[in-house]
Amino acid sequence: MKVGIVAAAGNLGGRIVTECLDRGHAVTAYIHRSPCKDARANPVRRDLFELTPEDVAGFDVLFSAYGSGFEVDPEVNRRALNHLAALVEGTPVRLIAGSGCLFSDAGKTTRVYEEPSHPAFLKGISRNTALGVADVLANQRVHATFVCPGLCFDADGAATGDYLTDTDMVVVCNEDGGSYTTYGDLASARVDFGEQGRFDRAFVTVLSRHGVPNW
Repeated sequence: MKVGIVAAAGNLGGRIVTECLDRGHAVTAYIHRSPCKDARANPVRRDLFELTPEDVAGFDVLFSAYGSGFEVDPEVNRRALNHLAALVEGTPVRLIAGSGCLFSDAGKTTRVYEEPSHPAFLKGISRNTALGVADVLANQRVHATFVCPGLCFDADGAATGDYLTDTDMVVVCNEDGGSYTTYGDLASARVDFGEQGRFDRAFVTVLSRHGVPNW
C-alpha cells in the first residue's frame, strides 16, 4: 500500500509508521515539530490543516494519530476530524483515525466522558471527538474507520499480536476482565484494517486479548 500518516512523530504515529514500513508499505510521514523517528519513511513537515486533497490523492490509506493536546481549544478535535474527512471525501482513499468516545452503559445513554469520575480536563476533548466521529460517519462519501482503545491505554505496551475487536461503541473487557489496550496492538490493528479493508464506515474498539489496567 501507499499510505500517509498524520502526526507521525508521536508515540502512536511512530508505531504506525514502523508497522507499515516493516510490512513493505510506502510511507509519507506528516510531521509538525518533532522529526520522524524511522528514517525509512518519507517525511513531510506539514500542519494537519495545511493538507489538501491533492496531497493525499495517491494514497490507499490515510492514517491519523492526531491529538490536540491540552493547551488549545478542544473544539479543534472536531475540526480536525472533519478536515481529514474532507481530504478523502468522494475518493477511494480510506481514512483510519482514532477516537475515545465509548458509552459506559449497554443502553448507550451515557458516554464515559460524561461520568462524574472522568477527568474534567479531558471532557471537552472527548466531547468534540465524539461530535467529529458522528459528523464523519454520517457522510456516505467518506470511507472512514474510527479505532478506539480500551479505558486503559498502555503507552509503553508492545504489540502482542493478539487483540479483540468490538463494534458496539460500549466499554468492553478482554479475557482477563480488563478494558486494556497496548499502543503496539492499537497500531497493528490500524494497519491490519487498512490492509484488509475491514470496518469501513464503522467504529471499532480494539482490546489486547490479555492484560489488565495497572492503576
